[in-house]
Amino acid sequence: MRMKQYLIAIALLTVSAGMMAQSKTGTWALLPKVGVTIANITNNDLRIADTDGILKSKSQAGYQVGLDVQYQCADNLALSLGAFYASLGNRYDDYELLVQAPGEDKQALYDNYTDNHTTLQYVQVPLMAHLYAAPGLAIKAGIQMGVLTHAATEYDVRGFKQDTETGVRIYNETSTAYKDTSKDGYKKMDISIPLGLSYEYMNVVVDARYNWGLTKIHNLTDSKNSFFTFTVGYKFEL
Repeated sequence: MRMKQYLIAIALLTVSAGMMAQSKTGTWALLPKVGVTIANITNNDLRIADTDGILKSKSQAGYQVGLDVQYQCADNLALSLGAFYASLGNRYDDYELLVQAPGEDKQALYDNYTDNHTTLQYVQVPLMAHLYAAPGLAIKAGIQMGVLTHAATEYDVRGFKQDTETGVRIYNETSTAYKDTSKDGYKKMDISIPLGLSYEYMNVVVDARYNWGLTKIHNLTDSKNSFFTFTVGYKFEL
């Protein structure tokens, strides 16, 4: 009975190893992928006008979708070239600005700024090397070029009146939405270094990467893209 259990265990391990094994040397594969991005922009803190306040740039969630073409160079090495569409950018916490100081009526006027964020969309072309440390598990590094296709900075403003004695606030019924979609000042090209890990099981590939921006994204600042990507794909052997 014990020998039978051993044989079953060995068979299961053999099947599992086969499921997790990477492609054979000299073969090609297509990997369509979809996932999310967690992005920020470095050196991009926001100084609030007429105050000493500074808002830290914070991460913003986005998406990534595209395709990798992969060639298995050796048992433990593969190369891939991809094309992806990705949404990056950053956001800021909400803040308030004094518009009119309180007078005899003890009423001060403020503007409340909310949902302040920037969205940058790129067509990205990563060239990656995949080093397999174990069956199905790859360490990867490469170089990535991005072409800017869309840029938008948006925020909402809603005024309110506050009684300085009671602290009671009365907000305006409506807010005003601002949106700037001009790409003026933004650089068209973005270069980054992607580093990451992936795991393959039964042709399903889970991939996690950090992208370290090398080039400035704007002509007037030292800001660079910095972002994580988390994707799931399916490998089609050719």
